[in-house]
Amino acid sequence: MELKKYILIIREDIRTSRPDNELQKIIKLHIQWAKDLAAKEIFINGYGLNGQGCLLELVNGEIVTKDIPYPEIAFGGLYVIQAESMEAAIEIGKQCPTFSIGDKIEVRELI
Repeated sequence: MELKKYILIIREDIRTSRPDNELQKIIKLHIQWAKDLAAKEIFINGYGLNGQGCLLELVNGEIVTKDIPYPEIAFGGLYVIQAESMEAAIEIGKQCPTFSIGDKIEVRELI
């Protein structure tokens, strides 16, 4: 059976800022998780995202930019994995090491 590709999008709670030492611990947790997924041969790629950025949006016929993050939840990073099914990808996502600090994982199939 050919494995499908999925993206695990990390949604971070950004209502409170974290000190640098806590951020470094979080990064280490995600690096280790990526290594664990790679050892299982299901990890394809992954990236953390800088908190700075902008949203491009069409407003009244004109493209405008909005600074982000503007919502309470921001994309913190992503993993591209392979799994047999959406259910299997969800089970992999449930292993995320940062649920305890308020992170959420969005699981989507890549097409």
